[in-house]
Amino acid sequence: MESSEYYFSCAKAREIDLIGYLNGLGFTPEKIKGNSYWYKSPLRIEGTASFKVNRRLNRWYDFGSGQGGNIIDFGISFHNCSVRDFLQMLSESAAHHTVQLPVSFAPVLPPVRIKIKSVFDLRNKTLIRYLNDRGIATHLAVRYCKEISYQVGGRNYYGIGFKNDSHGYEVRSTYFKGSLSPKDITLFRYGNDIIMVFEGFIDFLSYLQLYPQQEIAHTDFLILNSLAFFDKACSLMNTYSQVHLYLDHDAAGKAATKQACTGSKIYSDRSGRYKGFKDLNDFLTANIPGNSSTGPYQSIPP
Repeated sequence: MESSEYYFSCAKAREIDLIGYLNGLGFTPEKIKGNSYWYKSPLRIEGTASFKVNRRLNRWYDFGSGQGGNIIDFGISFHNCSVRDFLQMLSESAAHHTVQLPVSFAPVLPPVRIKIKSVFDLRNKTLIRYLNDRGIATHLAVRYCKEISYQVGGRNYYGIGFKNDSHGYEVRSTYFKGSLSPKDITLFRYGNDIIMVFEGFIDFLSYLQLYPQQEIAHTDFLILNSLAFFDKACSLMNTYSQVHLYLDHDAAGKAATKQACTGSKIYSDRSGRYKGFKDLNDFLTANIPGNSSTGPYQSIPP
């Protein structure tokens, strides 16, 4: 990683207030007792809060999974990324003023508010290239995404915006992954009995890239925008006769898929279609001609 004004070392990252970081991701404690902050786990689906952060030690422990550690351990589990990638995310977030100060200097700080300045059709070539590099054709990018201009602490930024049902946006750029509140699911309802479910909009666009004939043909589409919304979306998904799950191949995605498929026969696990890959977009990008020895997109049943 190149050094920069916002470069985060592991030592510097460990000083970040974990409570503030979780708050910035949209997670609030279910209860607070002394230095113990209890959450419903951000790493898996659960009904009772068993994820504890010790504010004095600035460390976490998930009693349901037996995992724990510092903010770096949490970050690589939550974002499913490497230590290097997580430090880069923190550096970019620092540039956006969205990372909390070290816990020793800022015991309680509200998250910095991000203000949307304008929303318009996606036309920025750098942003479009970002999606192209992930295997998403330009016509899909401009159809489903917007270009967002937003402000943080008086500084202006832009990114790819994907709108949710509460008029908030998921925002992506080369170095930034976040959301502009309010955070919610995104539902494309066309009056069908079958619904396809994706964790994020990049996987949704990857599906349409792989199966253009499926678009608005026989299915509805649900993009969770965060696996934390899976339980909230169950009442919606249960109104369909078939629910096809395209969740990530990580602990949280597998747990949610298993829970749903065990609970009802209307759910089916479609993640086997991209076995060996983290998610549907990883499968897509690995099969872009020139990126892999496998040649053109492999055919997998929808």
